Amino acid sequence: MSRAMQLGLLALLVLTPLLATWAPDVSAQEPAAPEPASGSVIVVLHDSVQLAEATDITDEIDNTVSFGAVVNGFAAELTLEEAAELADDPRVAGIFPDEPVYLAEEYTTSLGVRRIGASSAHVDLSVELPPTVSATVAVLDSGVLYNHPNLNVVGGFDAWSAGAPETGATDCGALTPSERAVFEDDGPNTWGASTNETHGTLVSGIVGANGTGGVTGVAPGANIVAVKVAENQGLMTRLLCGLAWLHANKARFGGIDVANLSLQWNAVPGNCDSDPAHMAICTLVYGGMPVVIANGNSNASVPMNNYGEIIAVSAMNDYDGRPGGITTAKPAGCSSSQLSSADDRFSTYNIAGASDFMAPGTCVLSTTVNGGYGFPSTGGGSSFAAPHVAGAIAVYAGSNPSPSDAAARAYLNGVSVPISDPDGII
Repeated sequence: MSRAMQLGLLALLVLTPLLATWAPDVSAQEPAAPEPASGSVIVVLHDSVQLAEATDITDEIDNTVSFGAVVNGFAAELTLEEAAELADDPRVAGIFPDEPVYLAEEYTTSLGVRRIGASSAHVDLSVELPPTVSATVAVLDSGVLYNHPNLNVVGGFDAWSAGAPETGATDCGALTPSERAVFEDDGPNTWGASTNETHGTLVSGIVGANGTGGVTGVAPGANIVAVKVAENQGLMTRLLCGLAWLHANKARFGGIDVANLSLQWNAVPGNCDSDPAHMAICTLVYGGMPVVIANGNSNASVPMNNYGEIIAVSAMNDYDGRPGGITTAKPAGCSSSQLSSADDRFSTYNIAGASDFMAPGTCVLSTTVNGGYGFPSTGGGSSFAAPHVAGAIAVYAGSNPSPSDAAARAYLNGVSVPISDPDGII
């Protein structure tokens, strides 16, 4: 990718104050023990305890799923009695409920790539396609249509099924050949199926649509790795399974440069030991992979920027792909309720001042799971702001493979503008 393509992002994202990050000793991540949960749970062991040596625990519990190197523990169905017994075991650091994980969506639509100044938006698609970006983005979401003509989907993993305690993988971070055949290789019927919710395909188009059909992403033609962790919503077990697989497979597909999670859950504030998802994300980030997460929307009980290690992205309204707030007219086909709020304003699902970056999230046209193009049925959300940022990191990775979190943030800061800039928001 040329230097000119990088510089094409100079108008990129509205910059809000950066969150202070904490550099933990990743080798010593242990959560504060919560009140023991029963039912569908995640059991976390102390770092000094090897899961493989705790067979007296796992042999007495049916259908456990473990998470490779990202979380030292397993998921299972526990009765109240089993949970109470495990809570008293000195080897157990905590028993966490298998909480829901939501698709970070609320409203949506088009023109966001132009608004952030991506060079791909300035190519006459009736004449040629934009230059492709040689980078790989993992999209942890509802799956991505594996054969969409405008996406370069290079592989994937069905963490939704693999993370199911009753039928899933033995270890999501170390699949057996037979498990790979079911959860990776059968993409057309699992992570890449047309029956999946369209959310992940929309997100992927914002990252890397190649320009076919008149729609382009921030990083055209970027490799997309589809990690299905949700359907209409998800569960923490499935998300941890996807993160475990991602960590174990980060060197595949030419090297995965950045992960996009347009998802939300109950992100417990604190250091890397605040909850199992935080532990897993810290393992990825401090292992060299930037993680971009949508921040905002009503389904989140707390902001995602409670995790200081992630790149948190909120959303703004944009209806014309240009700065200045000069229109209230919606793009054709967009039915967002945000349209009562003017162009270039904070969206109602935005978390003002509590994110690292802001990008368009309302009325962003993208690829859909039926193989065509459209707007999410809800009209918009921070789900569709986050992939603008992940795509920008992919542009950087095209010339700087496998960037660290620090390098990715430095690049984003360099191509962003403050809120108060004329190219910011009103």
